[in-house]
Amino acid sequence: MDRFIDISATINSHLVLWPGHPAIESRRMRDMDKGDDCNVSICSFCAHVGTHVDSPKHFFLDGEGVESIPTDGLIGRAFVADLTHVEKGISKDDLLFLRKRKDFDILLMKTRNSTQKRTWDQFDPTYIYLEPDGAEFILECGMKGIVIDCLGINEFEDARQSTHKILLRENRIAVIEGVDLRYVEPGSYFFICLPIKLEGSDGAPARAILIRPEEFRAWGGIA
Repeated sequence: MDRFIDISATINSHLVLWPGHPAIESRRMRDMDKGDDCNVSICSFCAHVGTHVDSPKHFFLDGEGVESIPTDGLIGRAFVADLTHVEKGISKDDLLFLRKRKDFDILLMKTRNSTQKRTWDQFDPTYIYLEPDGAEFILECGMKGIVIDCLGINEFEDARQSTHKILLRENRIAVIEGVDLRYVEPGSYFFICLPIKLEGSDGAPARAILIRPEEFRAWGGIA
């Protein structure tokens, strides 16, 4: 059993992209195969590629950049919820268990995106998303971070981006999209997500991991 579970997408030329986003490119400006003394690469990709964090700047002209996202929504006690029964959008009724939560501040939503939609193989516009009333309820319950297993947390066809705006207004909660929960069992974990600290950016790619409670306790932590 792995001590840590890496739930990040690997950024490569085969990674599924949001429609309209540019292709991922990587090239060597210095190459040892061509006689240079070291390898140096230049990479080009969207800030919202693979596993990434959204900032308020994503949907608000005066919103803060990704460097200002509170870290308590990126690092802390977390719960992976089994929401694979949801067929379309995750609503408040699907999240009522949060009223009884006592030991986590970050919610990871494992959905049919992980088990049936195969969103890691191809983009599927019918992905499972978070309904606006679900987003309002998450804020009401005092969550600090919300994580979903697809490239978007908002319904694909909602041009108003209602869910995004509810969550991102006033920089109250960290929104992490594109995690890989295919092989993660529901339950309690310690969560760490570190986005690239891009000043003023509307988002940034991130490395996200889960630590099993027994491992975290062994370090003297509380999970």
